[in-house]
Amino acid sequence: MPQTIVGVMLIAGVFVRIAAAAIVLAGIGITVVSGWESLASTAVLVGSAVFLFVLPPRATEGSRGALDARALSRAGLGLRLGAGVSLIGLAISEKLANPHMARAMLEQVPALNVLAPLGVTPERFALIAGGVELALGLLLISGALPQVIALVTAVPFTATLALFGTAELIGHLPMYGVLLTLLILGSRADSSRALSGSPGIPKLGAAKKAVT
Repeated sequence: MPQTIVGVMLIAGVFVRIAAAAIVLAGIGITVVSGWESLASTAVLVGSAVFLFVLPPRATEGSRGALDARALSRAGLGLRLGAGVSLIGLAISEKLANPHMARAMLEQVPALNVLAPLGVTPERFALIAGGVELALGLLLISGALPQVIALVTAVPFTATLALFGTAELIGHLPMYGVLLTLLILGSRADSSRALSGSPGIPKLGAAKKAVT
């Protein structure tokens, strides 16, 4: 019930900061109870919640709020950290630190190993996939080339939809939201600099652009 209420609040755009704070508290509680491995699933949600808390939608201007460069920089840091930590957590917990789990998945769904025709074994492919996921997570956190990294990261998340269907789509929705946000905000020079935490962030109020 609390999850449903928070979800409705976010969709409706009402009491967004309260909903965002509830997500952050829930994420911290889940991590304390379940351990660091839960970061893979909760960090992207917490990061998105931090973004919405710092830059909530407003009722004026068609539910759009004016972006302030420094606020966007702080919100973007939370967003990038959340998505990056989730990717790094997935890379370590499901692949690099747990090769048996990765091998079992690849044996169950051989089509996942797209490098099999080149003679790459499931064990080696798991290491490669984990390394790529780890690198993408670090690049997301760095804030470098947000549009390019968002597009590259979307490829593996989209490619698996044909194999796992609706369940995969629902599970990846938070990451899709983050990547879409990075793609849109990275399309403008001013918001891209602020989003990446560039030292060339303009003064307060200089970057005024609406975000849904």
